[in-house]
Amino acid sequence: MKPKTACPKTSPDLTRQTTEQSPDVTSGNTGPSIGPLGLAAYREDRRKWSLYRRHEKADTKKRVEERLVKASAGSSKKKPGFASLRPINEMDEDEPDRASRSSPKAHVPPIFADVVSRLLIAQAFDARPDLVHAVRSTAPVIVIDTSTDDLVTSVEEAARDLLFDEPEHVVHRLPDRRGNCTGILIAVNELPKARDKPAARKQALAFLSLALPIVAVSAHAPSHLTDVLLQAATARIQLPQPDARIVALAIRIMTGRRCHVLPDDAIVLSLTMDELSIAVRFDRSPRECIAELIRLAALKEADKGPRDLRLADLHGMRDAVAWAKSTLVDLAEWKKGSLKWSFVSSAIALTGPPGTGKTTFAKVFAREAGLNFMAGGMSKWQGAGHLGDLLKSMQADFATAKATRSVFLLDEFDSFPNRQNLNHDHKDYVVTVVNALLEEIDGAGGREGVILIAASNDLRRCDPALLRAGRLNHVVHIGLPDPGEIAAMMRVRLGGDLPDADLAELSELAIGATGADVEKIVSDARRIARQEKRSVELADLRTAVAGPENRSEELRYRTCVHEASHI
Repeated sequence: MKPKTACPKTSPDLTRQTTEQSPDVTSGNTGPSIGPLGLAAYREDRRKWSLYRRHEKADTKKRVEERLVKASAGSSKKKPGFASLRPINEMDEDEPDRASRSSPKAHVPPIFADVVSRLLIAQAFDARPDLVHAVRSTAPVIVIDTSTDDLVTSVEEAARDLLFDEPEHVVHRLPDRRGNCTGILIAVNELPKARDKPAARKQALAFLSLALPIVAVSAHAPSHLTDVLLQAATARIQLPQPDARIVALAIRIMTGRRCHVLPDDAIVLSLTMDELSIAVRFDRSPRECIAELIRLAALKEADKGPRDLRLADLHGMRDAVAWAKSTLVDLAEWKKGSLKWSFVSSAIALTGPPGTGKTTFAKVFAREAGLNFMAGGMSKWQGAGHLGDLLKSMQADFATAKATRSVFLLDEFDSFPNRQNLNHDHKDYVVTVVNALLEEIDGAGGREGVILIAASNDLRRCDPALLRAGRLNHVVHIGLPDPGEIAAMMRVRLGGDLPDADLAELSELAIGATGADVEKIVSDARRIARQEKRSVELADLRTAVAGPENRSEELRYRTCVHEASHI
């Protein structure tokens, strides 16, 4: 049975031309055109949440009246309820249609993630009208990768409602018969276990055999979806994080009022979906929502420590930063589905003295790549118990890394020594551990979605099999910073303090310091200034580098004469 050829939806919102002007999010004037899906999602959600706000207003009014009646009857000791809260904001100018007044969803509060997901799906597919037509007339396989796990369920529901002609006939499981099914939706939030992969592959093949449109949603599609679906995909959609414009539209939908000022894009992108949901509520005005966004962003900024850096702030590790920037480009292409994981440079080994920033580099790279950060190593795994427990702990960490798209730091990597040089009584134990690590790094199961960063003070002790081509063969040595790099490190850690100060002399005094030492120097200087209740000064940095000057004036003069005679 061939899939039915569906015509575009007959909703007036969707039959309009894509050039139709829509209300601008920041004013009452008409703004830039949006596509038919975006217009439909925007109007439908505004009607729905307007209806909810009206019901809430009516309920609040009724409760106030009931309290007044009870108060007049002498029941004033009753604790105040919801009616004691401040009034709901003025209602949306859109009048909900009469048919929807009795909808059971009228009493369901608006959920920010659902509103945003519909706007993101509409935006993505309005840019690809060919895919919308394909879903309604043929049998494409579309993979949608969300920006976070929080959005998977909401995006799945939005895709069902907006893309399919008959959403009620879209199925999530293999039907007994094709019947009147109009499509298949697949949402995956967890990494499938190895024993479940054959069943998932078989089910995917069964879905494909129905010749129905398939939409698969995941935050980690390359690692979470079966290879059958990835190979069959006719299109890959990478949904971005919601930006200021999307958030402003969501605020207007949920509050019924226009945002006269757009929120700052940097603030919006710095917040998680949970934090955005905390800020944007139906009972707030747009101004209050944006003020809450600013407050939450300020809290996050205040919680940042001196080690919350970016790749551009990392000095003294030029080769490592160059690798990181190149890998970020490859990761972006992999997420889009245009680059296989095997082509991504996904492993690097860092070696150098303690305190040169190897761990900091791994954390900064994870943050910029939008990946989870994990750390493991022999000492951590050995703490789980003897050999069997150690191996279980190691395998569990790698499984978690695969399930969460992680940067995995293998700390103190020289704890996995060369197996050929072992001659003690516990040789077999260590050989088993190294073999298990090799299997996790480059085993048959693969490690797609995991970036490995090994850190060691001396990689010469490591087993050469760990550092061979295809594993951790990209080795970068991080040495002590030179005076210019020390000055740059100080400047980064000083932030906005001492913007015009010349740090050249101090950086020469600090020759031999590591990145950790520079961080301590700036921290000590700030403590000196803080205890004296003033701003940090150049003299504070000098004291932190060379210690307090406690020599007598005569001794200082004699020292100067002595040093001058050398010159």
